[in-house]
Amino acid sequence: MRLYTQITLVLLFLTAISGVWMRWFSLSPSSAIPYDNVLHAHSHVALIGWLFTAVFLIFFFIYRDKLKDKLQPKLIFISLISVSLLMFVAFLYQGYALFSIITSTVHIFVEYWAVIYIWLFIRKENIPKVAKLFIVGGILANIISSIGPYTLAFLSANKLTDLSLFDMSIYFYLHFQYNGWLMLSLFGLFLVLLNKRSIKMNEKLATQAFWIYFVALFPGFLISALWVGLGPVVETIAALASIAQWISIIMLIVALIPAIQRVSKLVTRLTSNLLIFSIVLLVMKGTMELGLIYPPLADLVNNTRDVIIGYLHLTLLGFLTIFVFVLFHMLGLFKESKFSIYGFTGFVTGFLLNELLLFLRSLGLWTDWYSIPLYADGLFVASILLLIGVTMILFSVKRHKETRKLL
Repeated sequence: MRLYTQITLVLLFLTAISGVWMRWFSLSPSSAIPYDNVLHAHSHVALIGWLFTAVFLIFFFIYRDKLKDKLQPKLIFISLISVSLLMFVAFLYQGYALFSIITSTVHIFVEYWAVIYIWLFIRKENIPKVAKLFIVGGILANIISSIGPYTLAFLSANKLTDLSLFDMSIYFYLHFQYNGWLMLSLFGLFLVLLNKRSIKMNEKLATQAFWIYFVALFPGFLISALWVGLGPVVETIAALASIAQWISIIMLIVALIPAIQRVSKLVTRLTSNLLIFSIVLLVMKGTMELGLIYPPLADLVNNTRDVIIGYLHLTLLGFLTIFVFVLFHMLGLFKESKFSIYGFTGFVTGFLLNELLLFLRSLGLWTDWYSIPLYADGLFVASILLLIGVTMILFSVKRHKETRKLL
């Protein structure tokens, strides 16, 4: 178990070290490897390397004793790690070119293999219906998300250079990945863990929250495309979808309050704090998306790169990664020691500093009230804190054999 966890965390380590590399460009530009190459390597290893592999690993650890065929999930895991590493190197070496496109495409098909394997197992497993809904909904979102890369390939093959179509294809993929696959599957696996411990929740309210969220997920993509100018009808649909998703998130949290209170008594203080923090970040994420239904604010956001980066970090590095840490803790993959506490503290501190700088600078640009001195230096310090935190978390898994399990 520890080896699988360590290998998966290496992908997060690569995400962190490439993040430091990118921040260093602002202080000391280098032409050895272009900035865009590092950016593409960073974003791909974060989203489909670290987070996808982490979700599959959580599934594997939950059901490892029930899996009759343990070879196939191990092969899937090895494939995910291998392709992710090759993809990272390919983007560093040549950016968006033949080798990186090949490895990215191969990863999509490995993802199909992984989610189909999960679906074939889950459909026969006796778990609460609401947990199954979340997991299957996540799987569907993952498959749908691949329409984005296929559209990009079609546009490139036919030499269609409309940048808005390119950007919309990317946003489509991202939306169904982090708002669909990652969020839904992680919550589904969280519900499975609750069920294994006989921890009660409001299943009826959670089921209602799922259906509202899942139905709104499809038109919710339009929120990312309002900058194109799709007309009042589409803008109204996008606004209603955003409101529905925000309401469904609140409903889900309310449904989980009794379970969260119970979990907090069973796990360590660190795990409890991380769980609550991840829920707070989810609400912040949903509220930011809700704000985009106001056209002037949507225009400001889409024209301010720091806000977009801040939102992506809030979602991927904040909510999703910290929620993964919570599930890892619940599975007994970490032991709470001073070393690991310092690691998680460093990670969270770096994350908060990064977000604070990105959003404060954006506010300063919008209002023209102030500027932030040593902005690039601050972001570099934040990235160093994140790297130190991830490194300590990685070694906290390696150093400790006995762990406290919720299961």
